[in-house]
Amino acid sequence: MANSTSQASGNGSFPGNIIPFQLPNTTVVGWSFVPVALCSIIANLALITVYCKTPSLRTPFGIYVVSLATVDALQSCILSLNNIATFLQIAWPYGAFYCSLVMYLGWVLIGLSNYIHLLITLNRLWAVTFPNSYRTRHNKTFACAAIIVAFAFIQVLVLPGSVVYEVRFGRYRPPYLCAFDFRQMMTWGIVASTVLNTFPNVAIMVLYPIVYYKVHSRVQDSKVVLPLNRTNFPNSNAPSTKSTGISGTLPSWGNANSAEIAGGNKTNHDVAKLPAGRRQYNGRRHFAILTALVISAVFCWTPINVVYTLMLFDIFNLKALAATTLIFFLDTLLNPLMYPLASQEWRDAFKRLLR
Repeated sequence: MANSTSQASGNGSFPGNIIPFQLPNTTVVGWSFVPVALCSIIANLALITVYCKTPSLRTPFGIYVVSLATVDALQSCILSLNNIATFLQIAWPYGAFYCSLVMYLGWVLIGLSNYIHLLITLNRLWAVTFPNSYRTRHNKTFACAAIIVAFAFIQVLVLPGSVVYEVRFGRYRPPYLCAFDFRQMMTWGIVASTVLNTFPNVAIMVLYPIVYYKVHSRVQDSKVVLPLNRTNFPNSNAPSTKSTGISGTLPSWGNANSAEIAGGNKTNHDVAKLPAGRRQYNGRRHFAILTALVISAVFCWTPINVVYTLMLFDIFNLKALAATTLIFFLDTLLNPLMYPLASQEWRDAFKRLLR
């Protein structure tokens, strides 16, 4: 990970009598980044290709998916070089300028990845809480604007702090290590880490159970078959039962489109043409993707967040940092693998790509 915290063991060569720690040659972890980075780049580029070649996936929700894949591919391309150099050898081989660039991009890419995960969670919450508003207002323009706003917000926080750090302390950085020393800008470092990492992670953990409950409730409601029959209502305004595009039926009054009432976006005629296995609540597919991403994020993010929190209190272990950094970057590989596992549509699209 680009933003490694430093330890105090100084000889006066760094402001505040602090110099960055010198990592040992951790061969296993260092070499492990090579296959993880290569596989992550290939998997994310394949996902971006599938998205571009499959019109049905180029939806507003799909914009969040392909944006996350782009960020993950960039993390694997750029930040893994730092991790390989850090854990395979002592000396930083790429020069001072690239070190400054990597540390800045580390804050930006990791923060943007966290906030895209949060946007996906908020997207599902909006869809299941206010379905009418979601169908009316959520479009590709809105999705792109949300990501741009998140990126701009991250820049406002990261860019000034990175510039100030480089101007004040960059020249003191020893040539053998590329790391951010939290102790030189403790307040900014804690604020940036909290806003970019802790806040979105905690928000996702809080919001996901709410989304799950609402999706589960809607699915259960969709299975209720209402015993309504037009023969019981001689009046022309009586309700009739129409296919809703999900299991079960709902009453439809007059010309109302029951598929829209149920939260779908297809007409009854379009739904009737779908295979039986596809006549289900469309939001479940996106919720399955969200579930897969949350599981991956919890597994990959939690260990390193714990390690970095402990480091703020001078509780530090090099082996723990190495292992949790590798686990953290596994998330960039797991994300593109989760979509075909969670969605039949993504599986079909990947199969067509491989033919």
